[in-house]
Amino acid sequence: NEIIKVLDIKNIIEIGTWTGMGSIAILHENSNTKLTSFDVIPWNKLGVPSHLSEKYFKITPNFSQVIADLTDLDQFNKNFELLNNADLIFIDGPKNDVFEYQFLDLLKKLEPRKNRILIIDDIKFLNMIDLWKSIKSPKLDASSFGHWSGTGIVDISNKLEL
Repeated sequence: NEIIKVLDIKNIIEIGTWTGMGSIAILHENSNTKLTSFDVIPWNKLGVPSHLSEKYFKITPNFSQVIADLTDLDQFNKNFELLNNADLIFIDGPKNDVFEYQFLDLLKKLEPRKNRILIIDDIKFLNMIDLWKSIKSPKLDASSFGHWSGTGIVDISNKLEL
């Protein structure tokens, strides 16, 4: 949340809604921020308890969920404008050793944008270490400040380099 405040982030893309806990945490302290969360399963179809509700979406108009697989080129292109206008892209799923590589390869298509950052969760997971190492853009391992399983911050203002 401090990064969002310091960089005056207005548009966030979150990859991996899951139960919505991350989305709620971001929006709780950043009410002027627009957050679009992408997932392949709607929040209310997961089969697990969710922190989200229909009421939450009604009282939080700056939050929406889009159901799309952003590794599919057609779906990536359909959502390109949203992605290209993002100040921050937060990847928190699925960590399956396929999605992240394919998605990062497509992110190279984004146009340069001042102060755009990419945050990748769980960079210390065994199947995420090589992905983290493959990033050539300026990056910072912020694990001591972030998630116990690793948090990586990447400057993608001048395009993502792998």
